Amino acid sequence: DEQLNKYTAQFEVDRLKMEKLELSERMSRERLITVSIAGCLIFILLLLVTYLYVRTLSMNRKLDVARKELQKMSRIKSSFIQHVTHELRTPLNSVVGFSALLAEEGLDVEDAREYSGQVEKNSAYLLGLIDNIIEHIVSITPFFFII
Repeated sequence: DEQLNKYTAQFEVDRLKMEKLELSERMSRERLITVSIAGCLIFILLLLVTYLYVRTLSMNRKLDVARKELQKMSRIKSSFIQHVTHELRTPLNSVVGFSALLAEEGLDVEDAREYSGQVEKNSAYLLGLIDNIIEHIVSITPFFFII
């Protein structure tokens, strides 16, 4: 009996050790599965963040190119307006000045002819400038008015 009790006790101890090992193995397997799932989720999140980062960099590059182009167009527009303003004022001032001289009393015929010739010449020049400007604006309208 004593020998049987000893073997039974030993069997129970061995059985409990086996159950402990099986339980330990099952817990290890569940931890491995949990860690694998968490790792996959982290990997997917890293891929998503990388994709969004690269996309943001690409969009920033495009925005930078567009901003530089816009600045360039703005400088061109400003230069165009300054140039046009100067080119229009010069003949207009001449027309106004010679018209004022023509309006003065006591002007001899020779001076009146010269002044009226200057008015006519500068008026034609001014009209040609305005026509050229209008043609130029019409040809670049989509870009000119955006800026």
